[in-house]
Amino acid sequence: MSKRLAIAAAAAAALFAAPAALAMPVDGITGPTFIANAVCPSGKVIVYVTQNVRNSSDQGVLGNVWAIANYQRILTVIQETPNTFCATTMYRNGSFTTFAGPSPGGTGVVSEGVQGPISSAYRTTTFFGVLQPYPLEPVSGSFTTDYQCDSQGNCPGLVDWTTFYFASTLGFTANYWSYGYITSSHGNWLQNPARGYGDITG
Repeated sequence: MSKRLAIAAAAAAALFAAPAALAMPVDGITGPTFIANAVCPSGKVIVYVTQNVRNSSDQGVLGNVWAIANYQRILTVIQETPNTFCATTMYRNGSFTTFAGPSPGGTGVVSEGVQGPISSAYRTTTFFGVLQPYPLEPVSGSFTTDYQCDSQGNCPGLVDWTTFYFASTLGFTANYWSYGYITSSHGNWLQNPARGYGDITG
């Protein structure tokens, strides 16, 4: 690993020690669990599954779609009481490819086809939920979802993962989350709830 990539990786690791981000991927709440306070309260694990997400779009601070992402989302759902739940996710083998246009941090422009890995994590609040009588996707193993997003943010295949397992939810939101996008020569874009760090340009 080059010194630059080692520094970027260390910065991404440090990011996960804080709550997370300004501009989330298109599905709104996504991402991994080794950040401070990211562990759900104890309870019964009712979902532990890998969702292979294809063609998700990432929006920058200016509202533009700056990249398409593919990743494996490791999804864990904990049942705390009969009607309360908590969830965590973790990205694995995530990568992004840029579109030409405004950079994610809004400080310049980025060219077409810049690629790099994604690191991400999130934990939800404890929320109320009504379980689906029969889950619409597996609760273990893996499955694939293609969001079919394009550069304009059209995503005909977009679906909220909670609908796979819950008929309804109340109070569901991301409590802690963070994103890191790393490149070898175009900079890095790291996010937490308060602000973004760096940018990807050139």
